[in-house]
Amino acid sequence: MNNEDYIEYFIDGTFKLIPKKYKPFKILTIATIDYKNNKSLLIGFIHYKYMDYITYLNIFKYLNEINSFNPRIIHSDFEFSIFLNLK
Repeated sequence: MNNEDYIEYFIDGTFKLIPKKYKPFKILTIATIDYKNNKSLLIGFIHYKYMDYITYLNIFKYLNEINSFNPRIIHSDFEFSIFLNLK
């Protein structure tokens, strides 16, 4: 994930893939594009419960510590909590 060729990332929260017994949880999907090989790459799935500032802050902090996650461009459906963490 720390490859400098990957400048564009896509982040999306999904609600309908989780079985009903785990209903309060969501899946955050992170992907990027490998322009050299003309492929999309799945970076990971993250299970989370709350869609708030603290949750996204911890997710992005963890990704930055482990994988030097520092993208230049992020595409996301509009969630105010994600916006607050990325500005």
